[in-house]
Amino acid sequence: MVNVKAHQGIVRTESASSLNMNVNNDLSVMGTTKIPCARSVKYILKLASIVVFIPLLVITLSTLTQSDDLIALGASSRNARLSGMTPNDESDSKIVRPCSQPERLLSIQNYCAAHPELKENFTRHPMSKLDKFHVFLVDERHKLLFCAVPKAAVTLWRTMFLRGTGKIDKTKEKIKPYHAPYLNRMGLKFLYNYTEAKQQEIIRNYFKIMNTRHPVERALSSYMDKFVYSELEFPILESIEYLNKNYRSPADQIRLTHGRNTIPSGVRFDEFVSMVLDEKAPYNIHWDSMINICHPCIIHYDYVMKTETMQEDAPYILSLLSSKLKEPLELSKIHSHRDAVFEDPEKPHEYTKPLPELLNITDQRRHLFVKNFQRDMDMFGYKFQERDCEISCTFETNGRGRCC
Repeated sequence: MVNVKAHQGIVRTESASSLNMNVNNDLSVMGTTKIPCARSVKYILKLASIVVFIPLLVITLSTLTQSDDLIALGASSRNARLSGMTPNDESDSKIVRPCSQPERLLSIQNYCAAHPELKENFTRHPMSKLDKFHVFLVDERHKLLFCAVPKAAVTLWRTMFLRGTGKIDKTKEKIKPYHAPYLNRMGLKFLYNYTEAKQQEIIRNYFKIMNTRHPVERALSSYMDKFVYSELEFPILESIEYLNKNYRSPADQIRLTHGRNTIPSGVRFDEFVSMVLDEKAPYNIHWDSMINICHPCIIHYDYVMKTETMQEDAPYILSLLSSKLKEPLELSKIHSHRDAVFEDPEKPHEYTKPLPELLNITDQRRHLFVKNFQRDMDMFGYKFQERDCEISCTFETNGRGRCC
């Protein structure tokens, strides 16, 4: 290799014209006069070096070209993996693609078929029980039915639905996405506003949408929002009253008062976990199962969004909401106490993240807490790694690798 580099140096410094001139001069001398022995040997050695160098140069250039081709092939393969065009291997376990809607809907359908008891579950968690939480939003203007799962970008989507009515003046009006009379005034209703016959008609004929989020992260977000960052109000006050009665001594009670002086509430995360696992604790939709809230084994949804893939999922729904507007709606972040809802669309899809807060409870409690959301994880393609307290949005598909 060293000799090859030396030859390459000669070629770069000695021009082709000077080389040809030297050879021609030597040939002319050979044709007219006798060449001394020393000069003959020198000439022969020079020709031999040229003959040996040319094959070596060809081999070297060929090797370099092959190396470039291999590098380009590797880059092409990596780009293909990132775009989800080829199945990922184990080294790319954190890099997945957003699932297509047929893949998500088929996963739900298969899970429901394997668990017929989930249809019976409807009698224990009927939609009438969820009416006071304003879960099923009805948009008559666009013929849409949206199951609003709390702590899964609900504020954002209620705001988008309100803007889709065409009655919002963004420069003057304060949007109230959780004020039922305001929503009704803007033309949005809830399923319980209709007769039972009309409800069935809407469920049968409207385009049905639901949004999901990793259930363990959703529960953690509920704790942070309701017990750490927000003022105490019903039904959280009801939960704290239960906590005081069942988990705290008389000398260690939490004050049941309203207002900003209750931030943070003083409820520890391990106490929150106990309430989630306690079947006698007051019901709260914020950490209830998404299956219980939206009943996907009874209501056959047409479109399932995920907060983890918001950038890819949102445009289609925004296009439906914008169909009668002068300007199309754009996705925008509304608020977030913790992490931003949206990922950087320029980065590869990495739907894996740690939840270090779960390290603050015992292994046994953590196991039971996560197990409480196992059905949601299995149906919607979420996982939890107990060793590192790491969540992920991914499941295997037939021949297309991992997706979220």
